[in-house]
Amino acid sequence: MPTRLRSLAGIVLASLLVLPGCGGGGGGQTLAVEFNYSGAVVPLFQALAINPLLNGLGANTPTCAVASGALPPGVSIGPGCTLIGSPSAVGTYNASIVLTVSGYSGSVSAPVTLQVAAPALSAVTDNVAGADQTVPLGRVLNGLTTVRASTSPFADLYVAPAGDVVQYRIVSGAVPQGTSFDPATGRLSGTPTVFGISTFQVELSITHQGTTFITAATTVRIAAVEPALTLDYGSCCSSVLGDVVSLAANSNYFPVAGATVTYSLLGAPPGVTIDAQTGTLSGRPTTAGQYTPSVTQTVQLPDQSTVFAFSGTLNWSVTGPYFNYQDANYNVFDGMAFSISPLPVSDGLTGDQYSYSMIPTPGSGTVIRAWMNIDPATGRLYGTGGTPLTFGDQMDITVVLTTRRNGFDYTSTTRVDIVVN
Repeated sequence: MPTRLRSLAGIVLASLLVLPGCGGGGGGQTLAVEFNYSGAVVPLFQALAINPLLNGLGANTPTCAVASGALPPGVSIGPGCTLIGSPSAVGTYNASIVLTVSGYSGSVSAPVTLQVAAPALSAVTDNVAGADQTVPLGRVLNGLTTVRASTSPFADLYVAPAGDVVQYRIVSGAVPQGTSFDPATGRLSGTPTVFGISTFQVELSITHQGTTFITAATTVRIAAVEPALTLDYGSCCSSVLGDVVSLAANSNYFPVAGATVTYSLLGAPPGVTIDAQTGTLSGRPTTAGQYTPSVTQTVQLPDQSTVFAFSGTLNWSVTGPYFNYQDANYNVFDGMAFSISPLPVSDGLTGDQYSYSMIPTPGSGTVIRAWMNIDPATGRLYGTGGTPLTFGDQMDITVVLTTRRNGFDYTSTTRVDIVVN
């Protein structure tokens, strides 16, 4: 009695192969073979191994072949009916795989669908307005990744198999001025030298065993922007009159070859200057007080057309000899002598030499009367009150203390209002 094949009721994609018993007796040995493939999305040029669901063979070895349709180019049937190889063409492929077993009649078939997905390029983005990425003007780029290749629905980046030739190519537009594009990696190197957004399109070609695939081009937008820079002088600043100051600038800008960097200073304590090439603050503060100087670092890039600047503001306290009078306001009377002495000088040093003078407080419009005097050695205001020029006549006077210290002169001031009655 010949072997025969019939379907096994209730089992999808299963067949029953029957082998009669020895000597042609009734009944026979039965194999219930379950055979099935799961459809798959597979990446172009990537090695694959898709095993079927295969049960019921026992110790028997199956033989499989394509009965109809086609597998992707580069994919074949290996031992155990496993689909193996590297697909070399994009598309959806449907095939019917037939399974036979030596010594058994008939066959069983299983359909399989393989979708070969191509890698696609997308721009690397940091979600900035108007661009995919920003790059700092005047900063060296050491291989900025502009695009990435991936194969949907896989989240992983596409990695070309060893031996494949990968080439990135700009098909339109241009990279930021001062940078170059590496066709082997798709990365940017160099130093952006011009403000603005550069837009360019990139495509990727992959050659695998003589077959070349080229992706659709993707658009990349790179914005060259002023770098987020800082400028400071460490724990600056607290100084004492007469002390030598030398403070180095700390900047996170790294000058590129050919760039010109200069520094300027506004609002510093008198006696302090800046080195225009290095930004170092130096000198001897000559006037006590609170200061908020601003230091500006200006950068001109090698093309001479692009300039940007950034500033740092300091809080600077300069201490030294200072003085006050007991009160800020005094009344003097017509025809009466007066004498007003200051309090002792504070924060003086042994060897300091003091002298006092007085001036109308700037902006007050005061005219100091001829009868108003100051003792240059002690700061005592004295005289005999004169006739008021007007009712409630007032003099707004600034008394200046000049301190001679280590061969240098330093000043401090205080205000006194004299009301003439």
